[in-house]
Amino acid sequence: MSFQEIEASPSAQLLNGVVPKPFQDRLQFQEGDKYEILGIGSEETSSETQTSGCIVMIRGFGLIRISATSPGSDNTEYVRVTAKQKLEQAVFFGTLSNTPLSFSSDGEPEFALEEYEQAALQICDEILRSTSHYIPRAGISLDQTLRRRSKALGDLATELFRRRLPLSKTVRWELIWAGEKLAAQRSMWNLEEKFRERWASETFLSRVIGLMTDKYKTEYVPSPNDKQNDHVRQWFDCDTFQMQHIIPWIFNAIRGLKGPSARSSP
Repeated sequence: MSFQEIEASPSAQLLNGVVPKPFQDRLQFQEGDKYEILGIGSEETSSETQTSGCIVMIRGFGLIRISATSPGSDNTEYVRVTAKQKLEQAVFFGTLSNTPLSFSSDGEPEFALEEYEQAALQICDEILRSTSHYIPRAGISLDQTLRRRSKALGDLATELFRRRLPLSKTVRWELIWAGEKLAAQRSMWNLEEKFRERWASETFLSRVIGLMTDKYKTEYVPSPNDKQNDHVRQWFDCDTFQMQHIIPWIFNAIRGLKGPSARSSP
C-alpha cells in the first residue's frame, strides 16, 4: 500500500494526466468480528532482502506477511493497479476457504469496460495455455490440473457476473468457448486413462496427436527428468486453446486405418 502524494508544483500541474499517480492499493478484511488485528511489526531490510514488508498477527487466522517490491521499471503495469491484477486476486485468492481477506470490488480503482474485457481474455488465455502463475503444473496429476483450470475459468466467469459488467458478445463467446474446450478435454482424458489401464499398446488418441504437425500443437521435447510426461499429456496441458484442430486429424487417422489410399494429411 502507498499513500504517497505528488508534490504540488508548476511542473506537476503541467504533467497532470501524463505522469501516472503513485501506486495505490489496499487490503480489506472480511466483514464481521471473526478476524481482528492483534499486532503488527515491520521487517528490517538487508542486503539480501531489498523488499519492504511487515508481519500482521490476526486473531482467528494467524500470521500474514505483507511485502512490497520495487518495480524497478517505468512500465505503467507496475506503477499502477490494473484490472487484470484485481480480477486475478478475486479469482485465485478470493475463492480460498478461511481467508481473512476480502477481494470485493467495493472501493477499488475504476477501470474502463475495455480494460476489464482485455484482462478477462488474457486470464482466460493463460488458463488455456497453462501459463498462469497461479495454477501449478508440477507435482500434481493431469486430472487435477484440468480440474483446477476449469475451476479458475468458472470463478472468472462468476466474478465478471458479480461485477455486472456489460461484456460484449465477442468476449462472452470467447469465455464460453474456452469452457467448452476444457470440458471436452477433461472428458477425453478420462477416456484416455481408461484405455491406458486396459491396453498397454498405443491408444488411438496418442496416434492422432503423434500425426499432428507442430503447427497445430506444441512441439514435444522429451525430458529425462520427467518420465511421467509424454506427447499426449503435453497436448492436454498446453494446447487447450487450439484443441479444435484435432478434429480433422481424427478423421485423417481413421482414413489411414481404412487403407493405403487415404490421405496423409488433412
